[in-house]
Formats: sequence, C-alpha cells, structure tokens
Amino acid sequence: FRRVLFRSVEPCFIDETAEVDPTAKIGPNVSIGAGVKVGYGVRVKDAIVLDGTVLEVRPLLLAEEMS
Repeated sequence: FRRVLFRSVEPCFIDETAEVDPTAKIGPNVSIGAGVKVGYGVRVKDAIVLDGTVLEVRPLLLAEEMS
C-alpha cells in the first residue's frame, strides 16, 4: 500500500493515517477510519469503515477457468 492520489467522490472523510491504493475508488458518503488499508481496485461507497480495517479484492477462479 502507498499513500498516493486516488479517486474520491464527495462527501467523504479519509483519516490521514489511512493507506489507499491509487486504483481504489472512494465515495460518495464514506468515512474511513485510522489505520485503514484500502487495496488494489477496491470500490467503497455509502460506508463507514472502522479503524484498522483492511479492504482488498480477491480474485475468484472457477474450476473451468483453471484448465
């Protein structure tokens, strides 16, 4: 995670200690607490994210895709 520019839509509050990946999309109506980590490609809207939460997208592989 890096602290760099990311896309956000107001209104939103992001604590200064939060780490947001530049591919993340935040807002509207979002509050992100202290120490939160928002990972690659995560989309957050209409949410309150509590302190210390880690948000990440995990890929889904289906059996037929693996062959």
